[in-house]
Amino acid sequence: MNANGPPERAAHRHLTATAPATGQVADVSVTDLLELSRERDIYEARIISAWKQGFACGRDAGWQEGYDACTADQAAEWDETRRILKAAVHASLDPEGDIRQRLRAAEAAERRDAAVRERAFVARAYATPPHLRSDAQKATVQSYAPARKDGAA
Repeated sequence: MNANGPPERAAHRHLTATAPATGQVADVSVTDLLELSRERDIYEARIISAWKQGFACGRDAGWQEGYDACTADQAAEWDETRRILKAAVHASLDPEGDIRQRLRAAEAAERRDAAVRERAFVARAYATPPHLRSDAQKATVQSYAPARKDGAA
């Protein structure tokens, strides 16, 4: 013990450590432990840095791969759209054929509508009392046989 203050401390304090795997007891200095800890910290920093760089490269590569796949998908969709539009444009290059087709569709619709209107007129003619029927309704009632109740023609 020093007369002027606390006791002097040794420059290198020694610890007794037991290795967990082998159970051996060893004398280890604090300086050696700090040096080992510093080495392991440097190693861990290198590992983390390499992992971050690898993650960034993988992320960039994955983003580029996804971007390229999206671009290819969009190009394929545009190609399909162009194919469909081209077929539609070529189909309408025959204006006379288009007109004929539209006229046939209009005639068919008119026939359907005329049949519906005719059935409605006949029904109204039969529903109108005889003394209130117009000449057209009277002629309709005389020319159309009444429908049979049993459903036979």
